Amino acid sequence: MLEQKLIADRFLNLPQAMLTRPGLVPPHRPGDFVLYPPQLYHIQDSTGVFTKTSAVVPGAGAPHRTFNWLVYTAGLITQVAMLGTDVLTGPMSGCFLIVFRKANGVPHVAHVGTHDTDAVQTAAVQQAWNAFAQGHLGDIVGGFNPLRAWNGPLPARKAGDGAPYMFGLCTSNNQFYAVFTFQQANPATSVRIAGLQHIASATPQRLQHIDRPGP
Repeated sequence: MLEQKLIADRFLNLPQAMLTRPGLVPPHRPGDFVLYPPQLYHIQDSTGVFTKTSAVVPGAGAPHRTFNWLVYTAGLITQVAMLGTDVLTGPMSGCFLIVFRKANGVPHVAHVGTHDTDAVQTAAVQQAWNAFAQGHLGDIVGGFNPLRAWNGPLPARKAGDGAPYMFGLCTSNNQFYAVFTFQQANPATSVRIAGLQHIASATPQRLQHIDRPGP
């Protein structure tokens, strides 16, 4: 449902943590699965007439404004239970987001945290996920790679746009969206939504071999 509020040219003022890319910290090792507790946020009503600006704040709001935030950590497979709420995660730079069921039947979202510059950590998380998926074929619901699966050219910058940030959304009814944004200067925690795409799930075979090139 959150996709209803991810409208092009809307500005979101995000918590700083949503724009960071934390690194792996011992005792965790590359390829570890790490379960996070639910972290609920919601998009507040917009302000402004010619431009729409909304703050993203902790806690649940209306269902179509609420999401569960999944932390990304390079070198780890972070995961969170869906619990009937859409899951948003990022920033994305080529990672897969995958919905899977645990042994108790509860669907979870995994962010397979590949590393921008460390090939060893990237290989470790990809191999760990592939081994899990190949051993739990019936539990993989679907997934996608928001950056690689984007259809066509990425949205162009406008005046005032800074660094690009891609986010991934997995909805509670197993739909997948890529959210492309640009950071703004004032405040630096704000982004402009430049584009939203509904992405079809990758095939089950692809989600068992995420180390292969392509979307």
